Amino acid sequence: MKYQKFFLKSKTIWGAILTLFIAIAPLILEGLEMGFTHEQVGSIITLTFTTIWTMYSRYMATGSLYTPNGFPGRSYISSR
Repeated sequence: MKYQKFFLKSKTIWGAILTLFIAIAPLILEGLEMGFTHEQVGSIITLTFTTIWTMYSRYMATGSLYTPNGFPGRSYISSR
């Protein structure tokens, strides 16, 4: 059986959540001070949607990743 972990222990999920908060915090603060514009609301909705999509994609991922030779990270190892 493949190892599974609770989704809140995933660094990818926490990275997506923290990035969302960093991205929308200025929009929310500006909206609270000066009133929300259509552009701000659209940006907040878009950022939230793409973050949810990122987390869902991470949840649905099944394959492992590799890095091509010459780049930092685990390298591809041919099965030949």
